Amino acid sequence: MNCMDNVVVTGYSQNRYMIMLLELRDEDNYVCKKIFNFTDMERIATHSIISEDNIVYIVDSYNNKINKFDFNSNKYKGTTVGRDPRHLCKNDENIYVTNFESDNISVIDIENFTLTGSIPAGIKPHDIKLCESNNYLYISCYEENHIIECDLQGSIKNYFNTEGKPMHFFIENKNIIAMTYYTNGNIYTKINFINLITEEIEDVIKIKGLASDMDYDIKNNLLYVINIDDKSLYIIDTKKRNILKRIFIGGYPEGLSFGENNIYVTNSKKNQISVIDIATFFITRNIDLEFSPACIKVVNLF
Repeated sequence: MNCMDNVVVTGYSQNRYMIMLLELRDEDNYVCKKIFNFTDMERIATHSIISEDNIVYIVDSYNNKINKFDFNSNKYKGTTVGRDPRHLCKNDENIYVTNFESDNISVIDIENFTLTGSIPAGIKPHDIKLCESNNYLYISCYEENHIIECDLQGSIKNYFNTEGKPMHFFIENKNIIAMTYYTNGNIYTKINFINLITEEIEDVIKIKGLASDMDYDIKNNLLYVINIDDKSLYIIDTKKRNILKRIFIGGYPEGLSFGENNIYVTNSKKNQISVIDIATFFITRNIDLEFSPACIKVVNLF
């Protein structure tokens, strides 16, 4: 039996919100290795997930919380941040969280997992990344059409303009790869390639419709983008800066993640995870679930 990847998936079943650790397999579909049921909350809105070692951090936009799950100890802890948190990043000491409706960044001490302060940000901060080479934070400001560069104390060092309202982005070598929204009669998603040195937008890839999620496969120089309007996954070559393939998923593609050999797309309407082979860009199978999935993250457990 060939095991593919371990993934953390959030989802709903019979009015219960769950967080599950699934082992995806080629033949037996999947094995649920661990499950956590939220019983004290009427509603949860998971916006993003990050993982490190055996710990997973989940952003709950509805309850204004960051949830921490340790799969070694099977312990859960939550801490309250600003209004409508969206994304987070971390270093060895702190977690930094964008609060879309509070226009600031919450700072959480990792050791105690408590809120220790906040940093002012632009209007509607959405995504956030920490660049290890200069130890700066980069924050996409949705209502200001730019990405802010600042130090860990919040002192702004630079602004990078974007075509459209910036949402998700990644930093790769000397470039920012940013997903933005643009409306001109119709809604378009634009993938901006911004040079960190010249501060110029070098290329823009335009996709008709609304992209909801993307992930960056730095090893293969590939960007994976979900378009909820045409219900498709787009594969973008970040070196040649063009669209390699559009893969129709159908239903309602919700979230995505990738492993060594496969891309995984959750489908909340079909109650499935679509498995796409990275080498061929074909859907190899759809894994039927007993719940409605939302976010997904490939995790490496030790």
